[in-house]
Amino acid sequence: MLALTQLYSLAVTPASPTEESIQGSWVGLPYQVSDYCRLVLTNGRGLFARSYELEKAMIYTVVSYKLDREGSVMFELSAASTNAYPVLVSGKATHYSIRIVIRSPDGGWSHESVLYREETVEGMFRDLRKSMEQVGK
Repeated sequence: MLALTQLYSLAVTPASPTEESIQGSWVGLPYQVSDYCRLVLTNGRGLFARSYELEKAMIYTVVSYKLDREGSVMFELSAASTNAYPVLVSGKATHYSIRIVIRSPDGGWSHESVLYREETVEGMFRDLRKSMEQVGK
């Protein structure tokens, strides 16, 4: 019976997030290149910003997004700033992160970024600062 219970627990996969559960602010730090991102999702819409090599941020309106049962997410974006060129964004969402791929529509380039809840990142940086300040005393 114990072996059957252990086997069952290995087969259970965590529930995928829902479109509602991924609403909020997310930030992405550079993964491969200096590509900083911020994503704010609301009820089926939102905003996406990216700054490549610390240039002026490119802003996009998230017209819509769809999340399937496995956590794959597709974003439909529209340029909202004059410097924003066409991009395609898709990814894989969990309750804790969204791993996105930003690519050119012609497939000429792509960048990956991992987005984390903004409040989580801010809290982690606060904790790091406090820890470092305590060592410096």
